[in-house]
Amino acid sequence: MFYTQYFYRQGFFISIIILILLAGGTAWGILWYQQQSQSAQDQEDVVVFTPRPVDDTANWKTYTNTKYGFEFKYPENSTVELRNGYLRIQNYIPKDFGGLSSGEYYLELHLPPAKTSCKNQVLNSRTEKFNSYIVYQGLGEMGGDVGGIRYALCAEKIPNYLYVQVTENSDGILANQILSTFKFMK
Repeated sequence: MFYTQYFYRQGFFISIIILILLAGGTAWGILWYQQQSQSAQDQEDVVVFTPRPVDDTANWKTYTNTKYGFEFKYPENSTVELRNGYLRIQNYIPKDFGGLSSGEYYLELHLPPAKTSCKNQVLNSRTEKFNSYIVYQGLGEMGGDVGGIRYALCAEKIPNYLYVQVTENSDGILANQILSTFKFMK
């Protein structure tokens, strides 16, 4: 009888050990399968679409001045005219009432000899250096013949300077796009 109880106890313990080994093996098998599945997914070619930045100025016209060594872009739907001592580019159509509508602008480009510093022409300016030019960019003179906000870029290269003022009746996106396309040639 002693031997019978001993074998029953041995069988019981062996059964528990076998069950533990089966449970552990099953858990290990599940983890291994999940890792293999994840590894296979990681190895698949994943196509990621990365949009290229859109250049809103790509189809714009370019104004180039070789005498002073600069160029800039402006919208296609604009007119260009030389006025008394300055260049005016605009998509603004004068009306009997009101001023600039949203999306309308006009640009004035002055190329006089330096009688005053650009520092005095541009309000709240930030200063950068391009080639031999010192460039100030900020707000332009207050006022205007058709309202709107004036954004300015003034570049000094003694004895001359160029002063560009873009007036726009909105948030300045178009004006800043135009001013951002300025390039000074060597």
